[in-house]
Amino acid sequence: MDWKSPNRYEQVNQIVREKIYQGMVTYQKDGLKGLGSYKDRHQPMSLYDATKGMIDLSYYLPKDKAEGIYNHVTEYPQRKMAGAEDRFYWEKIDFGQEPTIRVNHVSMFPQGAGAAKFVAVNKQLYASRYMRVAVQMFYRVPDTERPGSGFYLIEMNDSRLPDFGGIKLGIVRKVATGKAVDATRDALQMYQKTLNRK
Repeated sequence: MDWKSPNRYEQVNQIVREKIYQGMVTYQKDGLKGLGSYKDRHQPMSLYDATKGMIDLSYYLPKDKAEGIYNHVTEYPQRKMAGAEDRFYWEKIDFGQEPTIRVNHVSMFPQGAGAAKFVAVNKQLYASRYMRVAVQMFYRVPDTERPGSGFYLIEMNDSRLPDFGGIKLGIVRKVATGKAVDATRDALQMYQKTLNRK
C-alpha cells in the first residue's frame, strides 16, 4: 500500500473489497467458523461462538421449536435447510461519528415455523466497527381474528457491542435504533417482492 500515492484511497477501497470478497468465499464454504476471530481488543472473539452464544441465550430462535432454521442460521452452510433462500449484501451505516461497513447474510424461510408463516433472519458477518455480532429476526404472523385480511410483521433485533462507555454507547444505540427502523422499511419492500413472486 503506497500511502503517498495520489490514488491511495482507491487502493484502500480495492484492498477492502478484495478482503470482503475473500471472506464471503470462505463463509460460503466454511461458515462462521471459517471466519475466525476478531482481534481488535484484548481478547480475541470467535465470531461463531459469539453469534451462536447470543442466539442460544435469546428467545427469538429456540432450537427446540425451530430446529431447522436454528441449524441453518448457526451452522450454515453445513446444515442448510431445504427450501431456504439466502442473500448476501453489504451496507454502509453512519452512526454519527464514523461510517461502518457491514456485511450481512439474509436467510428466508417461506415455510415458516409455528404460528409464523414466513421467517427471515439477517445475520451480520462483519462490521468494521461498533457491532461485534448482530441478528435481526422477522416473523410474518397471520391475523387470525380477520382471516385473509393481512398479517403482523414482528421484528426482533439483538447485538453485542464493545464496552464504549456511557456517552459513546448511548449515541451508538440511538443511531442503531433509527437504522433498525429504516432497515425494517427496506426489508418490508424486499419481502413483498419475494412473496409476490411465489
